[in-house]
Amino acid sequence: MKNNVMIRQETRELMRGKWLKGAMIALIYMAVAALITYVTSGNPDESDLNKWLLSLATQLLAGIVILYPLQVGFAMVWLKLARTGNGPELKPLFGGFTRRYHKSAMGTLLLMQIYTVLWTLLLIVPGIIKSIEYAMTPFIVADEPELGCNEAIEKSMAMMRGKRWQFFKIILGMIGWIILAMIPCVALSIYVSEALALPLLLVVICALLLPYYQAVFAKFYLTVKEEEAK
Repeated sequence: MKNNVMIRQETRELMRGKWLKGAMIALIYMAVAALITYVTSGNPDESDLNKWLLSLATQLLAGIVILYPLQVGFAMVWLKLARTGNGPELKPLFGGFTRRYHKSAMGTLLLMQIYTVLWTLLLIVPGIIKSIEYAMTPFIVADEPELGCNEAIEKSMAMMRGKRWQFFKIILGMIGWIILAMIPCVALSIYVSEALALPLLLVVICALLLPYYQAVFAKFYLTVKEEEAK
C-alpha cells in the first residue's frame, strides 16, 4: 500500500491550482454548520429545565437531519476530486440531502456518534481508537449509500484494520500544520482586536487546511479500497 508521503504528494498534485476554490467550499461548509448550530442553540434559561431540554433536543435533531448529511456531502466533494481529478465542486456538498443519501447519512453517522461516545465514556484511549476505525464511514456512505448503518461502520473498521497507525500519523501531521499556522496568527493578533482576531484567524486556518486534509483522507480511502480489490 502507498505510504503517507506518496498519498500527500498525490493530493498536493490534485490540489494544484484548486486551493482557492477548495477554501471557498470549506468556508461555505463551515458557515452552514455554524449557522445551524447558532440558530438551534439559542440562549436557553438553564434554570428552566423544560426549555433547556427543548434546546438540547433541537440541537440534536438539527445535527441528525442537517449536519450529518452535510458532512457526507463534504466527503463527496473530496471523494470526487480524489477519484476523478475534477473539482472541487460545490454541488456535491449538498448531495447528502438527496433521497438516495439522506436516510443513510442520518442513520449511519448517528450510530457512529453513539458508538464513539460510548467507547469514550469507557476510556479515552478506546474512544480515540474507535474514532480512527470509524473515520472512513462518511466516505463509505458517500460511495455506497445502500449499505446498512452498522454495515457501513463495520466496513470502515475492516478497512482500517492494520492501518490505524498510518492514519493516526496523518492526523498528527495535520495537528502539526495547525500549530505552525497558529504562530503567525498569534503575531497578527497583537495588531488586531483580540475579540475579532482569534475567531477570524481560526476560520482562515480551517479554510486553508480543511480542504487539503479532506482530500488526503479521501485519497487514503481510495488507496485502501484499491488495495483490498487486489
